[in-house]
Amino acid sequence: MFCPKLTKLKALILLWRIALVAVLTLGSHYPGLAEERDAFYIDRLLGRGINITDAFELGDDGVCGVPFKAEYFQVIKDAGFDSVRIPVRWSTHAKLDPDYEIDPAFLRRVDWAVDQALTHDLAVVINVQNYDEVFKDPIGHLPRLIGIWKQIALHFRDRPDTLLSEL
Repeated sequence: MFCPKLTKLKALILLWRIALVAVLTLGSHYPGLAEERDAFYIDRLLGRGINITDAFELGDDGVCGVPFKAEYFQVIKDAGFDSVRIPVRWSTHAKLDPDYEIDPAFLRRVDWAVDQALTHDLAVVINVQNYDEVFKDPIGHLPRLIGIWKQIALHFRDRPDTLLSEL
C-alpha cells in the first residue's frame, strides 16, 4: 500500500515512472533498438512535423467536426512535412472494468489514420491525450493507464519503427 503522506506531485511522478517502465518493457522484444535509435535519430526521423488535432481527442465519440480524409496526408507530405502527431483520447473509448478494452471500432479508425500517414511516408507519433481523470486520482487510474498503454503497445508492435509513442 502507498504511504498516506504521499503528495499528489509525488504520486503523479510515481505514476509516470511506472507507466514508462511498463511501456518500455513491452518494447523490449526489439534487441539493439536503443543503440540504433538515439535522440538524434528520432529528431532526424520526425523532421518537420505537424499536429493533427481534434479528430481523436475531443468529445465522447472521438469526432469533433474534423474528419480525417485520405487526401490530407498527401497534402501534408506535399507541403514538406516529415511527420504527423495524432493525439488520441483513448480513455473515452476504453472500458472501465479491469480489462480496459479499447473499443475495436475506434481502434480501427486510429489504425486507418496511422496507415494513411505511413503510406504517405510520414513518421507518426501517437499518445494518450486528455486522460484528465489520471491527474485527479493518479494512483486510482494507474492500472487503467497501464492497461490502455499495454493494448496500444501490443496492437502496434509489428508496425514500422516510424510509428512512435509519446509519453
